[in-house]
Amino acid sequence: MLQRGDFLTANESIELLKTGQKINEEFQSTRDIFKEFYPSFVDDFFKKAPQSLKEIATNIAAGKAVGPINLRDVRGAQLESAAKMVRAWDQIKAKGANLQPHIAGVLTHLGFNVESVDLEDRRSKGSNFNWFKIKAVLGLTPEELRIPPFYGSSAHGTYNILCVWDRPPEEEIIAIASKKSTPSPIIVFYMGRMTVKSRADMVLYGRKHPNMPLLIIDDILLCFLSSERGVRLKTMFECALPFTFVNPYTTAASMVPPEMFFGRMREEQSIIASDGTNLVYGGRQLGKTALLRQVERKYHSAQNGMIVKWIDLKSAEIGYQLPAKDIWLVINIELHQLGIVKKPNLQKQTLEKKIEEWLNQDKARRILLLLDEADAFLESDSNSDSEVDKTSYANGHFRSEYPNVLALKSLMDKTEKRFKFVLAGLHNVQASAKYANTIFGHLGSPICIGPLLNNGEWKDALKLIKEPLHTAGYRLKDDTLPVRIFSHTNYYPSLIQLFCKHLIHYFTEKFATHIKHELPYCIDLQDIEDAYLSRGLRNEILYRFNLTLNLDSRYKFIALRIALEYASAHGIDPQATRLNADWVRQEAKYMWPTGFEMATTVEDFQIMLDEMVGLGILRRHKNSDYSIRSHNLINLLGNESQIETALYETLNSPPPKRFDSASFRRGKKNGYWKRSPLTSSQESTLLQPGYSTAILFGSELAGLLDVPEFLNELNMPVTQIDNADDINHFQKEFDSIMTSLNKDEGMKLVVVSGQLPWTLQWIKYTHDSMKRKQSKERSVCVIFIADPQKAWEWVQQQDKYNLTEVTLHTLKPWDDQALRTWLQDEAIGPQAQDDRKKLTYHTGNWGGLLHSFGDLCKKGSRNWMDALDSVSEEVSLESSWSPFIHTPPSLLTCYQALADFNDPISITELSLLTDNINEEDVSKYIKWGDMLALVSQQGRDKWQLNSFITKIVKG
Repeated sequence: MLQRGDFLTANESIELLKTGQKINEEFQSTRDIFKEFYPSFVDDFFKKAPQSLKEIATNIAAGKAVGPINLRDVRGAQLESAAKMVRAWDQIKAKGANLQPHIAGVLTHLGFNVESVDLEDRRSKGSNFNWFKIKAVLGLTPEELRIPPFYGSSAHGTYNILCVWDRPPEEEIIAIASKKSTPSPIIVFYMGRMTVKSRADMVLYGRKHPNMPLLIIDDILLCFLSSERGVRLKTMFECALPFTFVNPYTTAASMVPPEMFFGRMREEQSIIASDGTNLVYGGRQLGKTALLRQVERKYHSAQNGMIVKWIDLKSAEIGYQLPAKDIWLVINIELHQLGIVKKPNLQKQTLEKKIEEWLNQDKARRILLLLDEADAFLESDSNSDSEVDKTSYANGHFRSEYPNVLALKSLMDKTEKRFKFVLAGLHNVQASAKYANTIFGHLGSPICIGPLLNNGEWKDALKLIKEPLHTAGYRLKDDTLPVRIFSHTNYYPSLIQLFCKHLIHYFTEKFATHIKHELPYCIDLQDIEDAYLSRGLRNEILYRFNLTLNLDSRYKFIALRIALEYASAHGIDPQATRLNADWVRQEAKYMWPTGFEMATTVEDFQIMLDEMVGLGILRRHKNSDYSIRSHNLINLLGNESQIETALYETLNSPPPKRFDSASFRRGKKNGYWKRSPLTSSQESTLLQPGYSTAILFGSELAGLLDVPEFLNELNMPVTQIDNADDINHFQKEFDSIMTSLNKDEGMKLVVVSGQLPWTLQWIKYTHDSMKRKQSKERSVCVIFIADPQKAWEWVQQQDKYNLTEVTLHTLKPWDDQALRTWLQDEAIGPQAQDDRKKLTYHTGNWGGLLHSFGDLCKKGSRNWMDALDSVSEEVSLESSWSPFIHTPPSLLTCYQALADFNDPISITELSLLTDNINEEDVSKYIKWGDMLALVSQQGRDKWQLNSFITKIVKG
C-alpha cells in the first residue's frame, strides 16, 4: 500500500490493526466454482464429452467419469438425482408433447421446490421456442444463496422459463425474450451447447439490454452441475449469473432484501430475545429500520403463534399530529388486522386484557412490536399527563413522565415478557436511555446501530462487498481493496451498497462493447477510484453521509469544529487531537449560542458526543476524550478551507427546531415520498369532534389535486361524493350517506369533489343539516374542495348566505422547516441552505411544484438542478399551475399592478393604481388571493403579493 502511495487505504488498515484485526485472514477461500466451470470445463466438454445425453446420464448413474465430468465426490442418491436431471433435460431437448413434468424435474434436481409448471404459449409449427410459467420456491435461504434479489426474494416465487431449441444465435434469444412483457425473472433453457465465445457474446448483448437479464442454462452447465454434491442451486447461480446483468445492490437503506442484509446478528438476537433489549438507536442511513424489517421478515410466523410486527410511528403520526396515548389505537389496529383482537377500536385497558387472553390460550405464543421512528412519541409521552398507577413499581423511583412507555412495560411484565416492545429511533431514544432512574433503566441495555465496524462487524461489511460481487462474476485483485471501499464509505452499510452498485454500473458502461480480459472480471485499485469519481458517486456519498450528519445541526457543528482543530494543528493522526466534552461545550456556547440554547451542562454535551460515537463520526477514548474516528473521515469532511466554510454555513443555519404542527406535513403510509397538502394543525382542526362543514381552498400549485388521496389515508372512514350533477342529486346523495354514517360510532369524513359543479347552495344545505345533528359518540366533517374558480364564486356570493360557522382552510406554501425535513427524510434535492434557497426561489415552496420537482429527482434521470430548471420552465400564466385561469380579466390587471408595486399596499392605494377598477372589486380580488395564499397581510391594512406569484404575474 505504501509503495504504491495508497495512504488512504494504509490509514484505514492501521485503524483495523490497532484493534487486533487482520483483514487478509478473512480472504482465505478454498474454491472458485466459476473458474472451474469457465472456460476450461466448457472447452473440455466440447473436446471430450459424448454427443448423446443418454450416454452421459447412463455413465453418471453408474458413477463413471464422462468427459470432464468428475464424479468422485458424488455418491448414492446424489448420483441418481444427477442422472434423472440429465435424462429430464434430454426429454425436453426432444421436444415432446408434454414437457411440464420434465421441466419440473430439472428444476427440482437443481434445488427448486416446484409448485406448478404451466405452458403459456403453445409452440406453433416450426417454432424453436416455448414459454412456461413456474411457481417455485428456492431450496436455500436468501442468506445461504446471496444471489441478486431479482432472482430470489423479489421474484416472489414466480419465474418464466424460455425453452429454445435448434441453437438460435444470441441476438435471436434476446429478440424472443424482449417480446415477453413480464416483471418476473427469465431463465433460458438452451437445448444445446454454448461455446466460450457464445457466452461472451451473451454478456455483450446483455449489457446492451440491462433491463432484461437472462439466466441461461445449457447442456454443458447442466452436466457440470451433475458433479456437484448437495443442493446445486448456489453453484448454478454462481456459474450462470456472470453471463447476465443483474445488479444485486440496493440504494434503499430502509428496505434491504434478505439476500443483501449482512451482519447485525448480535443485535437481532437481543431484539428477538424475551430478556433482550427494548431500545435501539442510531443515525440515519445506518440500518435501524432495515434491521427491524429483517427481524419481522425472519421471525414472524402467525401460524406458529409468533407475531412480529414492525410499526412506523412517524407514518402513524404518533407524537406528531396524534398524542402519545394514541399509540394504543395504532397497536389495536395492527393486532386487529393480524386477527389477534376482534375489534379495531378498543379502549386501552380492554386491549391489554385481550392481548393477555390471546397469549394465555397457548403459552408458546409471543407478540413482539417493533416501534420504529419513536423519537416524537417519546417526546410527546414525556410531557403527558399520567394517570398510570406507578405504585406497583415501588422500587423503581420512576419520574412522572412516560406513562405510555410505563404501561407498555407493565403489560410486558404481566405477560412474563411474552408480549415485548422495542423502541427504535434517533437521539431521543438514546437520550432517554441515559436516565437510569426512569423507566428506561429497566428496559435492558440499549443497542446502538452504528457502522459495520465494531465487535467484528467489519467482517460483515467485508462480506457485503465480496459475496454479491463474487456471485455476479467480479473478483477483487488483492485483499486491501475492500479497505479502500471502507475508507470511502465509513463502514456505513447503505454507502457500501451505493458504492458497489455504482462499481458494477461503471464496469457495465466501460466495457459495454467488449469484455475486459477474461471472466471473472478483475477489479483493481484504479477501477475503484475511477468508479468513485464517475457518475457523481463521490458527491452522492458525501450527500448521504451528510444526511446522517445533518440529523442534528449540532452534530455537524461539533464534527466540523473538532475537524478544524485537527486540520489547524496539521496533524497526521486525528486521534492525537483529543478533546473533552467541556471543551466542546465552551466552543459551542461561544460560537453558536442559539444552536445550543437548550444544552447547558457538560452532561448534555456528553450525550451528544456519545450519539456521534454511535454514528461512527467520533471515537471515545478511555479518559472520556473524543476525536474524529479516522483520517479518512477528515477527507470526507474536506480540507481546512472547506471545513471552515461548512462551519460558517452551519453557524448561519437555523437552530434545531422542535416539532411544529403548523409546519409538519404527513407522508403516505406506504412510504411514498410525497407530503400532504395539509399541515398537521389543519388536519387536526378538520378532525375536531362534532358535526361540521369546511371548505378547503387551494390551487394545483398548492397540491389541491393530492388532497383526496391523503384524506383517504387518515385512520377513519372517508366517503367521496363525486357524481352529483345538481343540488337535488347532491341532497339525495348526502342524505343517504349521512343515514349510513350515523349507524356507527367514531369520526368520519365526507369529501365533496372539486370537480363537481357545487355552489354555495350545496354548502348551505350541508351546513343547515349538520347544525341539526348532535351526538357524543359520532362526529362527521364534510369538506368541500375549492379550486381558484370556486374561491372566486365564494368571494362573490358568501354575503348572500349565513355561513359564518363554516370553517375555511387554505393550502399554503411550505415553510422552510417542512421543506428541509422533506428533503432530508426523502434524500431529494439540495440540503445546503444556499441551495435550498434556490429551490425556494424557483418553486416558491408550493407543494405542487415541489412534488413535480421530487418526481423528476426520484426518476433519477437528471440531477436536482436540471430537474429544478425543468420545473421552472413549466410555470407561466397560461399553464395549469397558474391560479388566474378562469378568473375575470380585471382581477389579473389588479394583480399585475400589485406585482409592479412590489411593496405592501392598502386596498385604497391599489384601487388608485388601477383606474378602471373600483375599491369594492379590488377588495374582493384581495380576499380571493388571501383565500389561496397568493397575498399576505402586512400590518393593519396593507397587502403584499407572494414573491413567487409576482414572478408568475410578471412572466
